[in-house]
Amino acid sequence: MVEVYSKNEPDTRIYEQLVAIVGSRNASISEDVLYTYSEDFLTFQPPGKADYVVMPRTTEEIQAIVRLANLKRVPVIPWASNLSIGALCTPLSGGIVLDLKRMNRVLEVNEEDLYFVCEGGATSADVVGYMNKHHPDYRVPVTFAPPSCGYVASSLLFGMTDLSMAYGDASFFINAFEAVLPTGNVIHTGSRMSSPYWSHHSAVPDYGFNGLFIGWTGTTGVVTKAGIKLFPKRPYRTDWFMDADTVERGFKIQRMCARTGVVDDIASNNWGWGRVEAGEKIPFTDKTLRKGEAELGSWIALSGNTVKEMEAKNELILKIVKDGGGMMTVFEDGIKNFTKGDQIRFFKNLPMQLSNDISGARGGRAQWVGGFCPPSLNAQVYRAVEKVYDKWGYTAEGQPIQAYNRFMDHGHEGIIRYNIFGSKDDTPEQVERHRACLRDIGQTMRDHGTILYKAPAVFARMNWERTNPAAMDLIKTIKNKIDPNRIMNPGQMDI
Repeated sequence: MVEVYSKNEPDTRIYEQLVAIVGSRNASISEDVLYTYSEDFLTFQPPGKADYVVMPRTTEEIQAIVRLANLKRVPVIPWASNLSIGALCTPLSGGIVLDLKRMNRVLEVNEEDLYFVCEGGATSADVVGYMNKHHPDYRVPVTFAPPSCGYVASSLLFGMTDLSMAYGDASFFINAFEAVLPTGNVIHTGSRMSSPYWSHHSAVPDYGFNGLFIGWTGTTGVVTKAGIKLFPKRPYRTDWFMDADTVERGFKIQRMCARTGVVDDIASNNWGWGRVEAGEKIPFTDKTLRKGEAELGSWIALSGNTVKEMEAKNELILKIVKDGGGMMTVFEDGIKNFTKGDQIRFFKNLPMQLSNDISGARGGRAQWVGGFCPPSLNAQVYRAVEKVYDKWGYTAEGQPIQAYNRFMDHGHEGIIRYNIFGSKDDTPEQVERHRACLRDIGQTMRDHGTILYKAPAVFARMNWERTNPAAMDLIKTIKNKIDPNRIMNPGQMDI
């Protein structure tokens, strides 16, 4: 007989079985505990409610939990930190939140073959801290996100890293996975599928197996380990600020720099987001560009192995910026004039904390919608989204367009994001207005060919509405085959 899961009350029998798997200290049905897992507290997305929270320590414990969930038809929500990912771990249908924070170790560093292996619950702070202490001559790709964000989660969700200009979004750095499927079976992907090493994404017809977990927002299984590329630190580095009077000029200069193949990282804030990073509070007193204020402020990172190499790279980039009409300032000179609250000074050494205005402890909330925009269309999309902020009254209220972007893979891809700020004290009407404006921004981006990423269901639906029917059918077939009982993170992806 198939048991049908009810969301009315936690089942004490299920809870007792979870305790038997992970221990009483690592399982809870306390309302206080469940509340902390009920939503992404930064965003305006509606909350959910978990029925159980567990913190496993091993892959074997996750297997046992998933098998129990399958037997009882209980939803399972893999959870790393649920921060800066758009509420993708919110338990929309109740069930078991699988908090991976105890699985946060770096297990292996292979300097010879340039990869490392970490557990699925490791944060950026865990990974970067370990590498800085034990392997200081090597660096790992780090996303523009708080130290408490999930490192593997960022890789699964196409994060923008400080090496993305040279190599692509964070998914490009993945070699191999260990994951627990919804059946409870363990799968290895990449070279690890048929070798003890985690050194490559495919050595047999396997490339798609990594893709079974990348971008699926935890709906196909639980990634317990990941093999990720490692890079030697080059001995020389120069960081620049590049200001442009218009986004049209700024984005064009970025594209030209990207094409050279010599840049490690290019990213930018528009003037609104730049003010927030500088510590200015919303609403702004000056609601439009100030005299001499750059509409787009970028930072460009270069590194090299010799002084001559660095001289050549700097000379090339300086000429491109000058010819394009931009203005360059060496990072160390630029930060001398920064205010005390300006967080851009920390961009050189990621990870860094979020802006003051969206620290949950201070009452701020925010949500962004972003995606992969054809690099040549960034300025065109920006101008269209700017009108959306005007339409919903945000510009007039002193919250003008807030944009952040990163070019990646030498200009072959890029992500741009648009943000709305709010407060924990917002009324239901204000929250719905934020959501409506974000939906409008999302549709505007889709109208200009942008694929939305890290997308909660409302934005995922916008992607699916214009997806090739044959591709959509294949996605559904894969999901039904892997997770026939639909226990994995139900409600997300909206397929």
